[in-house]
Amino acid sequence: MATVVTVSGKGSPLTATEMDANFSNLNTDKLEDATSDGSQYIRQNGSWATFTVDALVETSSTKPSNPIDGHAWFSESNGVTYVYDSASGDWVAIGAPSGESGVRALRSLGDVSISSPSGKEALSYDSSAGSWSSTTRNNSVSSTNLFSQTYTLGSGVWLIDVRMSISSGTYTSSFPNLGQASIKVETYADTGSYANQWRTEQPYLTGGSWSGKSLYVDNGYAGNTDSISGAVVKLVEVSSAYQIKASSEKNYLTCDIRAELTAVKVGDV
Repeated sequence: MATVVTVSGKGSPLTATEMDANFSNLNTDKLEDATSDGSQYIRQNGSWATFTVDALVETSSTKPSNPIDGHAWFSESNGVTYVYDSASGDWVAIGAPSGESGVRALRSLGDVSISSPSGKEALSYDSSAGSWSSTTRNNSVSSTNLFSQTYTLGSGVWLIDVRMSISSGTYTSSFPNLGQASIKVETYADTGSYANQWRTEQPYLTGGSWSGKSLYVDNGYAGNTDSISGAVVKLVEVSSAYQIKASSEKNYLTCDIRAELTAVKVGDV
Protein backbone atom coordinates (compact mmCIF):
# COMPACT_ATOMS: atom_id res chain seq x y z
CA MET A 1 0.00 0.00 0.00
CA ALA A 2 1.44 3.42 -0.96
CA THR A 3 2.83 5.65 1.80
CA VAL A 4 1.21 9.11 1.74
CA VAL A 5 2.18 12.00 4.06
CA THR A 6 -0.76 14.28 4.90
CA VAL A 7 -0.88 17.77 6.41
CA SER A 8 -3.09 16.63 9.28
CA GLY A 9 -0.80 13.78 10.00
CA LYS A 10 2.35 15.91 9.87
CA GLY A 11 0.81 18.91 11.61
CA SER A 12 2.41 21.40 9.26
CA PRO A 13 2.51 22.17 5.53
CA LEU A 14 4.19 19.61 3.28
CA THR A 15 7.46 20.37 1.63
CA ALA A 16 7.94 20.00 -2.13
CA THR A 17 9.99 16.87 -1.51
CA GLU A 18 7.19 15.29 0.54
CA MET A 19 4.58 16.12 -2.12
CA ASP A 20 6.76 14.59 -4.87
CA ALA A 21 7.22 11.48 -2.75
CA ASN A 22 3.45 11.12 -2.34
CA PHE A 23 2.90 11.25 -6.11
CA SER A 24 5.78 8.83 -6.70
CA ASN A 25 4.40 6.30 -4.20
CA LEU A 26 0.87 6.52 -5.64
CA ASN A 27 2.22 6.04 -9.17
CA THR A 28 4.19 2.99 -8.06
CA ASP A 29 1.18 1.32 -6.40
CA LYS A 30 -1.48 2.25 -8.95
CA LEU A 31 -3.48 -0.68 -10.45
CA GLU A 32 -2.33 -1.36 -14.01
CA ASP A 33 -4.66 -2.95 -16.57
CA ALA A 34 -4.05 -6.61 -17.48
CA THR A 35 -2.33 -7.57 -20.71
CA SER A 36 -4.55 -7.03 -23.72
CA ASP A 37 -4.17 -10.44 -25.41
CA GLY A 38 -7.75 -11.77 -25.57
CA SER A 39 -7.46 -13.78 -22.34
CA GLN A 40 -9.33 -13.13 -19.11
CA TYR A 41 -7.36 -12.19 -15.98
CA ILE A 42 -8.02 -12.00 -12.27
CA ARG A 43 -6.02 -10.35 -9.45
CA GLN A 44 -4.09 -12.86 -7.38
CA ASN A 45 -1.29 -12.18 -4.83
CA GLY A 46 -0.82 -8.60 -5.95
CA SER A 47 -0.63 -9.34 -9.67
CA TRP A 48 -2.74 -10.41 -12.63
CA ALA A 49 -3.28 -14.18 -13.19
CA THR A 50 -4.97 -15.89 -16.12
CA PHE A 51 -8.56 -16.70 -15.30
CA THR A 52 -9.55 -20.28 -16.27
CA VAL A 53 -12.71 -22.31 -15.63
CA ASP A 54 -12.73 -26.10 -15.44
CA ALA A 55 -14.93 -27.82 -18.03
CA LEU A 56 -18.53 -27.99 -16.87
CA VAL A 57 -18.87 -31.53 -18.29
CA GLU A 58 -16.13 -34.13 -18.02
CA THR A 59 -15.56 -36.16 -21.18
CA SER A 60 -14.06 -39.63 -21.08
CA SER A 61 -14.73 -43.21 -22.11
CA THR A 62 -14.91 -44.38 -18.48
CA LYS A 63 -16.83 -43.11 -15.48
CA PRO A 64 -15.05 -40.36 -13.52
CA SER A 65 -13.62 -41.44 -10.18
CA ASN A 66 -14.71 -39.82 -6.91
CA PRO A 67 -17.70 -37.94 -8.38
CA ILE A 68 -19.71 -35.47 -6.36
CA ASP A 69 -23.42 -34.81 -6.49
CA GLY A 70 -24.33 -33.08 -9.76
CA HIS A 71 -21.08 -34.07 -11.49
CA ALA A 72 -21.72 -34.15 -15.26
CA TRP A 73 -20.01 -36.69 -17.52
CA PHE A 74 -20.18 -37.20 -21.30
CA SER A 75 -19.41 -40.81 -22.25
CA GLU A 76 -17.24 -41.01 -25.35
CA SER A 77 -18.18 -44.70 -25.64
CA ASN A 78 -21.90 -44.26 -26.29
CA GLY A 79 -22.41 -40.52 -26.73
CA VAL A 80 -24.69 -40.16 -23.69
CA THR A 81 -24.41 -37.44 -21.02
CA TYR A 82 -24.85 -38.47 -17.37
CA VAL A 83 -25.27 -36.65 -14.06
CA TYR A 84 -24.11 -38.22 -10.81
CA ASP A 85 -26.78 -38.68 -8.14
CA SER A 86 -25.05 -39.09 -4.78
CA ALA A 87 -28.28 -40.21 -3.10
CA SER A 88 -28.53 -43.34 -5.25
CA GLY A 89 -24.86 -43.59 -6.16
CA ASP A 90 -25.80 -43.85 -9.84
CA TRP A 91 -24.94 -42.01 -13.02
CA VAL A 92 -28.28 -40.93 -14.51
CA ALA A 93 -28.52 -40.44 -18.28
CA ILE A 94 -29.81 -37.00 -19.23
CA GLY A 95 -29.00 -36.88 -22.94
CA ALA A 96 -29.50 -39.07 -26.00
CA PRO A 97 -26.48 -40.01 -28.13
CA SER A 98 -25.40 -37.13 -30.29
CA GLY A 99 -25.79 -37.23 -34.06
CA GLU A 100 -28.60 -37.09 -36.56
CA SER A 101 -32.00 -38.24 -35.28
CA GLY A 102 -30.53 -38.82 -31.81
CA VAL A 103 -28.17 -41.56 -33.03
CA ARG A 104 -24.46 -41.05 -32.57
CA ALA A 105 -22.60 -40.91 -35.87
CA LEU A 106 -20.48 -44.00 -36.49
CA ARG A 107 -17.71 -41.83 -37.90
CA SER A 108 -17.04 -40.58 -34.37
CA LEU A 109 -16.36 -44.12 -33.11
CA GLY A 110 -12.96 -45.72 -33.45
CA ASP A 111 -13.72 -49.43 -33.59
CA VAL A 112 -16.55 -49.77 -36.09
CA SER A 113 -14.80 -50.42 -39.38
CA ILE A 114 -15.86 -53.48 -41.41
CA SER A 115 -13.17 -54.62 -43.81
CA SER A 116 -15.44 -56.30 -46.35
CA PRO A 117 -19.07 -55.43 -45.56
CA SER A 118 -21.82 -57.55 -47.03
CA GLY A 119 -25.53 -57.00 -47.46
CA LYS A 120 -27.57 -56.74 -44.26
CA GLU A 121 -24.41 -56.79 -42.11
CA ALA A 122 -24.65 -54.79 -38.88
CA LEU A 123 -22.61 -53.75 -35.86
CA SER A 124 -23.41 -54.98 -32.37
CA TYR A 125 -21.81 -53.89 -29.11
CA ASP A 126 -20.10 -56.58 -27.02
CA SER A 127 -20.30 -55.29 -23.45
CA SER A 128 -17.94 -57.96 -22.11
CA ALA A 129 -15.23 -57.05 -24.62
CA GLY A 130 -16.08 -53.34 -24.56
CA SER A 131 -16.02 -53.06 -28.33
CA TRP A 132 -18.16 -53.21 -31.45
CA SER A 133 -18.15 -56.21 -33.76
CA SER A 134 -19.78 -56.94 -37.09
CA THR A 135 -22.44 -59.58 -37.44
CA THR A 136 -24.94 -60.55 -40.08
CA ARG A 137 -28.01 -59.77 -38.07
CA ASN A 138 -30.58 -61.05 -40.49
CA ASN A 139 -29.21 -64.45 -41.63
CA SER A 140 -32.28 -64.49 -43.84
CA VAL A 141 -33.64 -67.70 -45.29
CA SER A 142 -35.97 -67.62 -48.24
CA SER A 143 -37.59 -70.31 -50.32
CA THR A 144 -39.76 -70.26 -53.40
CA ASN A 145 -41.40 -73.48 -52.30
CA LEU A 146 -41.59 -74.57 -48.68
CA PHE A 147 -42.85 -77.99 -49.75
CA SER A 148 -39.43 -78.98 -51.08
CA GLN A 149 -37.79 -79.41 -47.66
CA THR A 150 -37.93 -78.78 -43.93
CA TYR A 151 -36.10 -75.62 -42.95
CA THR A 152 -34.18 -75.46 -39.67
CA LEU A 153 -33.39 -72.06 -38.18
CA GLY A 154 -30.61 -71.66 -35.61
CA SER A 155 -30.86 -69.99 -32.22
CA GLY A 156 -32.01 -66.41 -32.14
CA VAL A 157 -35.05 -64.20 -32.50
CA TRP A 158 -36.65 -64.76 -35.90
CA LEU A 159 -39.33 -62.97 -37.87
CA ILE A 160 -41.05 -65.65 -39.95
CA ASP A 161 -43.29 -64.87 -42.88
CA VAL A 162 -44.96 -67.71 -44.78
CA ARG A 163 -47.10 -66.81 -47.77
CA MET A 164 -49.53 -69.53 -48.86
CA SER A 165 -51.59 -69.53 -52.02
CA ILE A 166 -53.80 -71.87 -54.03
CA SER A 167 -54.58 -70.98 -57.63
CA SER A 168 -57.86 -71.46 -59.46
CA GLY A 169 -58.55 -75.15 -59.85
CA THR A 170 -59.75 -77.46 -62.57
CA TYR A 171 -62.20 -80.09 -61.45
CA THR A 172 -61.13 -83.62 -62.40
CA SER A 173 -64.05 -85.72 -61.21
CA SER A 174 -67.84 -85.79 -61.48
CA PHE A 175 -70.60 -84.57 -59.23
CA PRO A 176 -71.28 -85.12 -56.31
CA ASN A 177 -67.53 -85.38 -55.53
CA LEU A 178 -65.94 -82.19 -54.27
CA GLY A 179 -62.59 -80.90 -55.45
CA GLN A 180 -60.44 -79.72 -52.59
CA ALA A 181 -56.93 -78.41 -52.09
CA SER A 182 -55.38 -77.48 -48.73
CA ILE A 183 -52.08 -76.34 -47.26
CA LYS A 184 -50.75 -77.12 -43.80
CA VAL A 185 -47.79 -75.28 -42.34
CA GLU A 186 -46.15 -76.86 -39.30
CA THR A 187 -43.39 -75.70 -36.97
CA TYR A 188 -41.25 -77.55 -34.45
CA ALA A 189 -39.59 -75.51 -31.70
CA ASP A 190 -37.12 -76.57 -29.04
CA THR A 191 -38.43 -74.10 -26.43
CA GLY A 192 -41.71 -72.53 -25.39
CA SER A 193 -45.21 -73.85 -24.72
CA TYR A 194 -45.15 -76.13 -27.76
CA ALA A 195 -41.58 -77.36 -27.50
CA ASN A 196 -40.64 -80.68 -29.11
CA GLN A 197 -43.85 -81.12 -31.06
CA TRP A 198 -45.02 -80.24 -34.55
CA ARG A 199 -47.64 -77.51 -34.40
CA THR A 200 -49.99 -76.39 -37.17
CA GLU A 201 -49.82 -72.64 -37.81
CA GLN A 202 -52.98 -70.64 -38.34
CA PRO A 203 -52.87 -68.17 -41.25
CA TYR A 204 -53.92 -64.53 -41.25
CA LEU A 205 -55.86 -63.05 -44.13
CA THR A 206 -53.88 -61.04 -46.68
CA GLY A 207 -56.40 -61.10 -49.52
CA GLY A 208 -58.82 -63.29 -51.40
CA SER A 209 -61.09 -65.61 -49.48
CA TRP A 210 -59.16 -67.85 -47.14
CA SER A 211 -61.36 -70.53 -45.62
CA GLY A 212 -59.83 -73.29 -43.61
CA LYS A 213 -56.70 -73.19 -45.77
CA SER A 214 -58.65 -75.02 -48.49
CA LEU A 215 -60.00 -74.27 -51.97
CA TYR A 216 -63.19 -76.10 -52.91
CA VAL A 217 -64.20 -76.63 -56.53
CA ASP A 218 -67.06 -78.68 -57.95
CA ASN A 219 -68.11 -79.26 -61.58
CA GLY A 220 -70.12 -76.04 -61.66
CA TYR A 221 -67.13 -73.85 -60.82
CA ALA A 222 -64.30 -75.68 -62.50
CA GLY A 223 -61.64 -73.42 -63.93
CA ASN A 224 -63.09 -70.06 -62.85
CA THR A 225 -62.88 -70.05 -59.07
CA ASP A 226 -60.81 -67.18 -57.67
CA SER A 227 -57.48 -68.10 -56.14
CA ILE A 228 -57.04 -67.65 -52.41
CA SER A 229 -54.04 -66.70 -50.31
CA GLY A 230 -53.03 -66.29 -46.68
CA ALA A 231 -49.97 -65.79 -44.53
CA VAL A 232 -48.39 -66.76 -41.25
CA VAL A 233 -46.36 -63.90 -39.79
CA LYS A 234 -44.87 -64.45 -36.36
CA LEU A 235 -41.91 -63.60 -34.16
CA VAL A 236 -40.23 -66.51 -32.40
CA GLU A 237 -37.35 -66.80 -29.97
CA VAL A 238 -35.50 -70.11 -29.76
CA SER A 239 -32.28 -71.18 -28.10
CA SER A 240 -31.09 -73.78 -30.56
CA ALA A 241 -33.41 -74.81 -33.39
CA TYR A 242 -36.75 -74.01 -35.00
CA GLN A 243 -38.03 -76.12 -37.88
CA ILE A 244 -40.74 -75.27 -40.36
CA LYS A 245 -42.35 -77.25 -43.16
CA ALA A 246 -45.49 -77.33 -45.28
CA SER A 247 -47.62 -80.08 -46.77
CA SER A 248 -50.59 -80.07 -49.15
CA GLU A 249 -53.53 -82.20 -50.16
CA LYS A 250 -55.54 -82.17 -53.40
CA ASN A 251 -58.70 -84.17 -54.08
CA TYR A 252 -60.29 -84.19 -57.58
CA LEU A 253 -58.51 -80.93 -58.36
CA THR A 254 -55.55 -79.71 -60.39
CA CYS A 255 -54.13 -76.36 -59.29
CA ASP A 256 -50.93 -74.62 -58.25
CA ILE A 257 -50.26 -74.76 -54.52
CA ARG A 258 -47.43 -72.69 -53.06
CA ALA A 259 -46.01 -71.88 -49.64
CA GLU A 260 -43.16 -69.37 -49.71
CA LEU A 261 -40.97 -68.79 -46.69
CA THR A 262 -38.93 -65.78 -45.57
CA ALA A 263 -37.24 -65.94 -42.17
CA VAL A 264 -35.14 -63.04 -40.91
CA LYS A 265 -32.99 -63.16 -37.80
CA VAL A 266 -33.53 -59.92 -35.89
CA GLY A 267 -31.67 -60.65 -32.66
CA ASP A 268 -29.76 -63.09 -30.49
CA VAL A 269 -30.74 -65.06 -27.40
